[in-house]
Amino acid sequence: LGATEIGVTDDIWNLKLPRAKELMRRLIEEGLNTVPWVTVHGMKVNHTDLELFQLMKAAGCKRVGFGVENGDPYMLRNVIRKGQTLDQVRDAFKNAKAANLQTMGFFIFGMPNETEETMEATIQLALELDPDLANFMLAAPFPGTKMYDMIEEGGEIFANEWPDFAIHEQKARFTMNDGIYDPDLVIRKWREAYRRFYLYRPKRVWDKMSKKSFWLDMPNTVDNARRFFLGKNDQSAPSFAPEEPVTSMKGLLERTL
Repeated sequence: LGATEIGVTDDIWNLKLPRAKELMRRLIEEGLNTVPWVTVHGMKVNHTDLELFQLMKAAGCKRVGFGVENGDPYMLRNVIRKGQTLDQVRDAFKNAKAANLQTMGFFIFGMPNETEETMEATIQLALELDPDLANFMLAAPFPGTKMYDMIEEGGEIFANEWPDFAIHEQKARFTMNDGIYDPDLVIRKWREAYRRFYLYRPKRVWDKMSKKSFWLDMPNTVDNARRFFLGKNDQSAPSFAPEEPVTSMKGLLERTL
């Protein structure tokens, strides 16, 4: 089919670690490791080890993603109920990098009970882990979830239409009536996370720009960033629309954040 990259969207494919390793061995044995592939939606950090990542690399994997979600242990355990620890997250990133895999981290801002301190912990963890790519997302209370029911009972949901849940929407989707949760603060810390991760570390920016892959991926990077921050068209987020054409990721982030 002429594919140049394959994206695996199953984020629990490695739930059974021995099976995941055997799958990688079969890909290698049968010569099905010639097309690079990535884990688009992440994978279970608490079901990994160095051997798995080494096998994934040999099987053609280029980049792995992990749903880190939050940098605060209480939020991770009692609110998000992720079933993973921060030490397991750190080990997964360390082992993936040791296997020479690119890494990507997914982080969520604005869950119920979120405070400035917990969001700062998330930013600090992202900086510590230092993945090649970091996605900072705003929490979305999808109908039918426990989170949605919790907010309906103790807060107010702003998202009423399906487009309100789109990944590129730059607005708070709910608030809580506990006198602590601040949706405006959530947006500020979310923007701050992007600035501090991508713009405020000159050495990291230089290291990335010195790699050939950075320039080869530039068109896709700018296009993805434009869709994320501006939506499908400029009318969907007029207050963030650039006044002049933007030709780099740094320029786009500076305009929008």
